Amino acid sequence: MVVAAISAALLFIVSAIPAWSMTVTFVRHGESQANAAHIIETDIPGRGLTERGHAEAAAVAEILARNGHDKAYSSPLLRTLETARHFADDDSEITRLEGMREIPGGWFEGARDDSGLERLLYGLPGIAWALGLRFIPVLGSEDGNAFDARVDAALRQIHADYLAGETQNPVVFGHGGTIMFWTMMNVDNPDLLLMLTHTLGNTETVVIEGSPDEGWTLVSWAGVEVSRTPSLPTTLFVRTRDLLVAPQTALYNLGQALRTGDVVTVVEALRDGILDVVTTAVRYVPNVVRDIVDSVLEREAQQPPQTSAERLETAGDRSRSDTGPGVTAPASGAPAATPEARPARAEVTTELTAELTTELTAGPRPGPGAEPESAPGSAEETDLAAVPALKPHGATDLSTGNKVEPEPVRGVSRPRATLRDTAGQPTSVPAGAGAAAAGTSKAGAVTRCRACA
Repeated sequence: MVVAAISAALLFIVSAIPAWSMTVTFVRHGESQANAAHIIETDIPGRGLTERGHAEAAAVAEILARNGHDKAYSSPLLRTLETARHFADDDSEITRLEGMREIPGGWFEGARDDSGLERLLYGLPGIAWALGLRFIPVLGSEDGNAFDARVDAALRQIHADYLAGETQNPVVFGHGGTIMFWTMMNVDNPDLLLMLTHTLGNTETVVIEGSPDEGWTLVSWAGVEVSRTPSLPTTLFVRTRDLLVAPQTALYNLGQALRTGDVVTVVEALRDGILDVVTTAVRYVPNVVRDIVDSVLEREAQQPPQTSAERLETAGDRSRSDTGPGVTAPASGAPAATPEARPARAEVTTELTAELTTELTAGPRPGPGAEPESAPGSAEETDLAAVPALKPHGATDLSTGNKVEPEPVRGVSRPRATLRDTAGQPTSVPAGAGAAAAGTSKAGAVTRCRACA
């Protein structure tokens, strides 16, 4: 029991340690004689390079040497071996990888590669594989599962050499179809449009980073750097692609195990396949939800913070929406302020006006021609006489012109119940004041109170 627990703990620790990541540079071969003739040629060994192809190989070999690449791997076809020889000193320094060969042409071997239906039918299965439909075969040739398995085996061999210290910066000479389709089938940040908009030319490169166990990331395509952080649509596509691939891979591995006739191998393939399919299916929905939430949170975090000026402007827009008398009008499109939303200052002004008007008109109205009883020259009498009359609804009578320039009042501390003279004694409104004087007192009060607003 104790031994089993210790073994399980060690297995967990070992599985938690990530595999060492390495960088792999794929290089398509130089122009071959088949390329020049526009012929689909995939059989081993095939024809070699043209003069132009050798010149291209020499140029790319010089660049690779400057970048510190230290070990060459190659497809077994002649055109890739001749390209690799410009980089390596001799054939003994080139490791041949059967898994890096070109996709067999099948029914389309020897067909034109520049036009015609054959070229289209030969290339379409590779695009389907990149979309997750690996069960589709090239007619008369392999399907996506077999293709992926052999290239994976080649990458595992390179990774083993990397872990053993035999190489730190490997370069792999291969073929356009093999490099492009396998890359888009396996990296976590694929850009499928690159296969359509920029098909790899002779001696162009693709750089990936990662390991067979931890997965791969596309670093550059034809010398152009690719973002290592996939967008949300790309991430969701990869999740769905993996969901589709899991059962196809499980069935392929089970079929390969059945061919061996070994019961243990068959049982292991069945167990691993079921576990992979179930695990991928169970994790799919939570992973998708997490990806969406993370994308939304990241987008909000990237929004620039509001500056002080923008905050003040926003606050000003809110205050102008409650515009009342004596306050700046709201901007175009802002809602009009309701009477309840007007500033309290306007309500105080209205109440004060009504109170003063009532107080000033409390005395008896004298008849026509009556003389005022108060002493001539008093301040209150002069002010009242100078106040213009009010029309109905509080409008000022301007029929004879606005002859009054009211003295501005700086502020009103509180309403006064009575008016006092300079001696501090209460002063009543003169009995002899005419109706005009009584009426115009309202306008004076309104004018002075509005000034304090």
